[in-house]
Amino acid sequence: MKEFLSVVLISSVIYGCGFVGTKVDYSGEWKCKGDGFGSVLKLERLNGNRYRFYIESWRESYDHVADDVTRFFGTMDNEVFIIQVKDNLALYDDKVREFEEGWSLYNEGDERCKVFFEFSENFITISTYRCNLIYAGFGVSFDGKYEKVITRNTYEI
Repeated sequence: MKEFLSVVLISSVIYGCGFVGTKVDYSGEWKCKGDGFGSVLKLERLNGNRYRFYIESWRESYDHVADDVTRFFGTMDNEVFIIQVKDNLALYDDKVREFEEGWSLYNEGDERCKVFFEFSENFITISTYRCNLIYAGFGVSFDGKYEKVITRNTYEI
């Protein structure tokens, strides 16, 4: 029995399954880019499966006022933007967002911004609800499939 438990424990460590903690760390930079738009998602691991997130997006659209193509921006960058990943899913709900002196991004009765995250090993899919014009400019969206940015260390010789 002792040998069996040793094999199970060693297998868990080597193959990343079982009861030995080898959870995926999603920290780092993820990018979503297409024709005329781009987004960067940064995740900072706080503890366990809790992360602070930061998203910056842009979209090039025709601006009728400027009579030209303009780059519009959107950003979610605040200490309240925290998610907890469970079963490869996470949700940020702006209900936690409070402001000093009674100021609000929302009118009474407005539905709050929600950001849905779906995690896989190689990408993160983001879908939003009611976030346009709250955190993003005209036509800008945080929605999309974000791929991990791989940084390579280069050494000069």
